[in-house]
Amino acid sequence: METPDNQPLRGLRLLVADDNSVNRKLLAALAANLGAHCDTVTDGAAAVSRATAEPYDCVILDLHMPEVDGYAAARAIRRLDGAPPLIAFTASRDLATCDAVLAAGFVGMLNKPLSASRLSDAVSEAISGPGTSGISSDTPDLDDTCRYNLPAALDTAGGKRALAAELFAMLRDDLRTKRRELDDPALEADQLVALVHKIHGAASHCRADRLRDMAARLETLLRREPSRGQQAEALLAQLVAEIDALLAMPDPFANERIQS
Repeated sequence: METPDNQPLRGLRLLVADDNSVNRKLLAALAANLGAHCDTVTDGAAAVSRATAEPYDCVILDLHMPEVDGYAAARAIRRLDGAPPLIAFTASRDLATCDAVLAAGFVGMLNKPLSASRLSDAVSEAISGPGTSGISSDTPDLDDTCRYNLPAALDTAGGKRALAAELFAMLRDDLRTKRRELDDPALEADQLVALVHKIHGAASHCRADRLRDMAARLETLLRREPSRGQQAEALLAQLVAEIDALLAMPDPFANERIQS
């Protein structure tokens, strides 16, 4: 039974904007476990519309959404009367991102991979008062190279195997689609960067750590050298191979799916 002691966000109304269905599912589930009511939308324009029409205690915006991104949505929401505090949701932890987040009016930054404690801390700090203590650069942990880190995935899901199983299934469905998109010979450089960024974010949440690390390296290289040189092509081939391996691996939740 959930009690106020383990529901630190009890009674709060949160709004989450993210174009990735895995991210929305995880954020909403963790928020509910922490006692909050959480609405989700798929883009920045919808976030501005909902924040204009309804009162929220905190709004969490993914930075890289199509059409209206998190930065533009943040600037629009900040202009509202009684604007709620804003948290940037991103896999990037470099100083340039931190500076851009501050300039857009965010008061906190929620880094991927996500966990219940990180979400609770970020929201609590954001609504506790003015300041930007939740925004700081960090170095991603690139040491763990598990194909699928089951203990970490369960921790991310708050110990709930059913949620972890659902997120793993959603990840593989999403990767099947993105695998086909990667094969498109007409894929432009900016489209490839956006695609790799989404793979990075989804893999981070679901703790496909090896894929996460590969995507992070490739995204960094592509943003620095958009022309897709020999090194980028080699990293892309490794990324595709890792996606194929992840799709082919045995389902760690197969027994639960059979029983249900």
